Amino acid sequence: MTSYRKQIGELHELPTIPASEAKNRFGALLDRIASQGPVAIVRHQTPRAVLISIDEFELLRAATESDSKGSASTSDPSTDSSI
Repeated sequence: MTSYRKQIGELHELPTIPASEAKNRFGALLDRIASQGPVAIVRHQTPRAVLISIDEFELLRAATESDSKGSASTSDPSTDSSI
């Protein structure tokens, strides 16, 4: 297990899987992620990547787009080259 922080700072445990096992059992890993949530892929006990479901990815992407639109609306209009 490895720990990570969500956006609001809560610490959560994240299950890990060695990269070699992820490679050899990729289909089963996809099923696990869809039903149980993200998994960190580790190489030599160091997290190298996190595999998430498409649903979680879409939520992250929507949140990122929402954040960037919010910051764009508060930008200085004098620096906007589209005007």
